[in-house]
Amino acid sequence: MDQNQSRRAFLKRTAALGAAGAAAPFVTQLAAIGEASAAVASDYKALVCIFLYGGNDYANTLPPYDSATHAAYLAQRPTLGHTRDA
Repeated sequence: MDQNQSRRAFLKRTAALGAAGAAAPFVTQLAAIGEASAAVASDYKALVCIFLYGGNDYANTLPPYDSATHAAYLAQRPTLGHTRDA
């Protein structure tokens, strides 16, 4: 079993736990400040990101319309590609 039992490693872990314990109340206060400022602000804006796994991709959102690039598009997507009149 390979365990790092040196005095230096012990002191490093102890210091890291001490810093984490001292920072925990500060982090919770930051979260409360953010929620309070969002509740009072009249021009609050939020960025919402939605990740779709297996959803629509760039090529089917706006497929090419001219005949040359549409033919290349259909060659790459024979079963998924939209027809030109669709």
